[in-house]
Amino acid sequence: MGFQGQLSSVSLTDLFQTLQMNRQTGTLSVSGPDGQRHIYFDAGQVAMCDAPPVDNRAFLLNALLRKSLLSPEQVDDLNQRLYSLGHPLRDLILASGYVQEGELDEASAWCIEELVCPIFEWQEGDFTFSDGAPIQQLQVHDVVAMGAVGLQTTQLLLEATRRKDEWRRIREVITDPSALYVVDNDGRNNLRNIQTDPEMLKVLRYLDGRHTLDQVASAVGVTRFDTYAIAAQLVLAGVARARTPDEVVVDAQALRQSGEIESALSLLEAVHKLNPVPEVIRPLAECYGQLKQAPRAVELYLELIQMAQDQGDLEQARRDLDTVLALSPDDPDLQFDRAKVLAELGAIEDAALAYVAAAQAYIATRDTNRAIDACHRAKNLLPRSPDPHRFLAKAYLMDGQTENALVEYKSLWHALLTSVRPRQALETLKQVLENDCRFSNIKEQVLNHAQNSEAIKTSKAARVLVYLMMCVVVAAAGVAGYQWYLTVVREDKARQAFDAVKASASQKQRDGQYQGLFTQLNALRTDYGGTQIIPDVDTFDLQVKQDYEARAAEQVQTAMVFQANGQHPRALETLKGIRLNFPGTKAAEQANALLASVSDDQITIQVGADMEKANRAWASLDWDGALAILQTILERKDLPTKLRNELADTQSRWVSSNETAKDLHERAEKFEQAGRKKEALSAYKRASKGKGELYAAKAAERLTVLEVEFAKEIGQAALAAFARGDEKDAFAALDELALQVKQATSKSVAEYAAKLALPFTVGLDSHLAILVVKRSGAEQVIKAPPGTRGPWQHRLTYLASETVTVEARRPGFNPASFLVSYATKKGQVQLALARGPLWQTALGGAAGVTPPIALGKFILVGTNKATIEVVDANLGATKAITFPQSVDEFRHSPVIFQNQIYSILENRLTVVDSTTRTTQWTYPSGQGESPLRLTGSLLVQEHQLIPGQLLHFIGSAGGVVLCFARDAAGRLIPYPKLQVGNDLTGQLYGDQYEPGHTLLYVPAGNHLKVFDTTAVTEQDSPKPLYDLRTRGELQGHLVRASVAGRPAMLAIDSSGLLVAVDANPDVADSKRALGAWPLDGTGVIAPAYRPGQNLAYVSVAEGRVVAIDLTRPGQLAWRFPAQGNAGTLAAAPGIGQRGVYIADQQGTLRCLDAATGAERWHADLGSPASSGLLVHEGRIFIPTRAGLLLCFEEGEE
Repeated sequence: MGFQGQLSSVSLTDLFQTLQMNRQTGTLSVSGPDGQRHIYFDAGQVAMCDAPPVDNRAFLLNALLRKSLLSPEQVDDLNQRLYSLGHPLRDLILASGYVQEGELDEASAWCIEELVCPIFEWQEGDFTFSDGAPIQQLQVHDVVAMGAVGLQTTQLLLEATRRKDEWRRIREVITDPSALYVVDNDGRNNLRNIQTDPEMLKVLRYLDGRHTLDQVASAVGVTRFDTYAIAAQLVLAGVARARTPDEVVVDAQALRQSGEIESALSLLEAVHKLNPVPEVIRPLAECYGQLKQAPRAVELYLELIQMAQDQGDLEQARRDLDTVLALSPDDPDLQFDRAKVLAELGAIEDAALAYVAAAQAYIATRDTNRAIDACHRAKNLLPRSPDPHRFLAKAYLMDGQTENALVEYKSLWHALLTSVRPRQALETLKQVLENDCRFSNIKEQVLNHAQNSEAIKTSKAARVLVYLMMCVVVAAAGVAGYQWYLTVVREDKARQAFDAVKASASQKQRDGQYQGLFTQLNALRTDYGGTQIIPDVDTFDLQVKQDYEARAAEQVQTAMVFQANGQHPRALETLKGIRLNFPGTKAAEQANALLASVSDDQITIQVGADMEKANRAWASLDWDGALAILQTILERKDLPTKLRNELADTQSRWVSSNETAKDLHERAEKFEQAGRKKEALSAYKRASKGKGELYAAKAAERLTVLEVEFAKEIGQAALAAFARGDEKDAFAALDELALQVKQATSKSVAEYAAKLALPFTVGLDSHLAILVVKRSGAEQVIKAPPGTRGPWQHRLTYLASETVTVEARRPGFNPASFLVSYATKKGQVQLALARGPLWQTALGGAAGVTPPIALGKFILVGTNKATIEVVDANLGATKAITFPQSVDEFRHSPVIFQNQIYSILENRLTVVDSTTRTTQWTYPSGQGESPLRLTGSLLVQEHQLIPGQLLHFIGSAGGVVLCFARDAAGRLIPYPKLQVGNDLTGQLYGDQYEPGHTLLYVPAGNHLKVFDTTAVTEQDSPKPLYDLRTRGELQGHLVRASVAGRPAMLAIDSSGLLVAVDANPDVADSKRALGAWPLDGTGVIAPAYRPGQNLAYVSVAEGRVVAIDLTRPGQLAWRFPAQGNAGTLAAAPGIGQRGVYIADQQGTLRCLDAATGAERWHADLGSPASSGLLVHEGRIFIPTRAGLLLCFEEGEE
């Protein structure tokens, strides 16, 4: 069962302890301010953790390199194979043989501590626990994984707590992590007073005032925590100190001069965070400029420019702007800023040129509004300069303002005339128009204006006069001709020109082109002054001006009609057209006056719509909203004075009401009457702080009552949502209640919320499961109601301030626990417990290789490391019995007799006292004795005729059974050996068929030889009774059973036959065999039998279990599985109170129905079974290849 929560409400320490206590398996994901960490728990111990790569290497490989456990070449080889082969990192390292498993476990534990301990400092964040296998983020190759024995959670918690406390002390000394520490001469003198170690010496080498502590940690291979701890120790001892900004700047300048630009930049960046002053910023900007990192350099220079402007140092600002322009020449905003600075410095011409350059850059980016602004600024500075007019006209053309462009091109013509001769000016104008203007009609109008100007004409006339004066002597007769020209030809031309103007006048008047008509009439006066048409021109000019005035007045009337009809945009457009098209008329003056009036009317209408919204908001008691709308209106710069005053009066009145306790109290009452309690609470709270003590006190009194009522409504809404199963609404209501507690003015709301009992429903899948509820150090056990069968539910309650731990238990199943708290945002959970071990324990790093045997409350398991693990059957605690003189592994289970443990290791019998766990005696007992070749088969029994003497029978190579006795004094008494002729292939078995009559069964090849050991002496060997021949070699151990009502011995041979032999040695040989059962398998293992039953159970190595019907020889009662095979079996079944149990090589424990063979349940062992299992007192004990002993409960169905 997974759960989640927030770090602000549940501490990580409590969370880790809960996971350990409940032996939970799953992934804990923690998200915090510094990222995310995924930690995998296996039975409550930390087994795995994600890890970011370091220097393009896996985290664990980097740690092994720093600890000198791997060479750089080995690390590179493993790192390359890790990402090319995709094998798990731990397996890859162990397979390489570079590192021993113990060393790898220590390094992995260190890595996990380094990765996990920092998250205990997080105060904010979220956590999620996911049951089961590792999540996807941990199913990668480079995770840090422990071995069979995980990292003890307690050890990790102690280390995290230590580091957390240490960090608090470190930060009191190292206040700024970006500071640069140095060991100066005084520090070197103080170094004699402290004791150094290799890690401190590494850190000292890098405390040169040029590395931050994080850089030092990365460079020297010391952890960040240890680096900071060492630095704090050195600071406290007066060895190291933080460098001052001035020292860092001087050092950086020295580095720059020596060409180490990047090192200088690193130093300056570190000090810039602490001291952002020009003395630091300027060299830092210069470094970035030298490294061609223009964006960062520009950013820093802009800081310098702003500082220079704030200090009034405009000359410095200009120089910095020139530098920035060199770095970023295409930025028009920088050109514009430079022009403003130049203007403020009084450099008029340079400022105008800079504005023109900015305008060109804006035009290139098609930012016409900024280009027009720049050109106007340049015109204001140098009115007679041609360039501002040229680029202003170009910007107007790009913006579609052709009329303004035409005006500017004409202004350009006049500006050109002030600087060059008329003809050169005309040529320049033509070139500009050709390059900039694509409108032919504009070109034509501008060129006509230029060519017909007085300047051009005067130039022409001057040249003619010069020519005439030169020719006056030789052309005297020309005088008369010229007089004729003046009186006849010129008069004719003047009349023709006047007639042409009058002919086109009507059309131009209709089109409103009065300015062009006036220009033509002025041109007639200029060109034909002194002729007879001049009075006519004046008369016609007067008529046109009268029509001009009339048309303008008509436009004014139209605009007034638009204004009256509320069509203010059209009115404004018409009035602006009058100003543009009819300048100098009375109508134009009227238009100027009307423009302000129409604009005021338009603003009043716009504001009226907004004020209507404000009034509605005020009427609906949204006073803050109304004031916000009103404030927005008042922020307009174009409000008419009268309207502004009216709005200001309204604002003053509303603000007064919004501050007066009486008005606020009335508003709160209206909210309450309308059922808007939440808004009423806010209103009463504001009223309680308003002006006027009487109503403020009333509001405070009512607020206290209403807060409690509202809190109770929210609480009831939450409980109702829980009742209908709506968790989302329930916790939304509780969140609202929590907010209400924070905002409440009295303690009553908090007291109510603290006592509110929140429900939580737990659903269980079986009536056999129980709940254990843990809170405040107490436990409550809850069982299913009497008579309940199958699933059941329990509803518990908890307080919002509580965190309740709930654990579900069921014999034979893994427990499941979870946290119940307000932070988890859960109101119910449904649990289905999975089969799992009651406990599991590691067998001292070894694997169990013998079937477990019981000794009182302990379980004994022989291992592959010459130890016997003695495990407490109830708690799982283990302690090993060691055999220091042996390195062999156990091949047969120890034998328990009279509280003594008999073991055969390396051809020696060792006897250990089970109480003291000390060796009592060995056989052979000392050096120099002939070496034995023992098979491991052993039998111990009391001598029937000699009290206090124990007989020992030990199988040896060559078909020999050694026999000796040990008396009460501890003396070993040799007895005659038994020569059985064949090698022993099974276990010796002793049986007391009747009181005082003991038998020894010896399986030797395909012979079962039986001896009477009742009267054995130092001279007399056991008496042979009979020799039974079988089809195949006998194997395993014999089992005493009842076959068809007769006492019998069950034995299995290698041909796959189970044979039953009469246990009465006196029966005739012809009747000795009671029956046989073919088992359909080759790797048959010993049978299992429980007295009083009619069935025996046999495991077949291929993966089958068969039940033998002992009442009907040759008949099988059932087979599991009915078809095919299960996993490979290595030991006999175990018979329990509730079924037959087998553990296979695929890591599965199965419970079979003893009568039918049907599978009742199965459970995953996590690793293949390494030997047989033991069923003892309602529990099943199974050793696995992973070096664990697992304990399951049989449980109830």
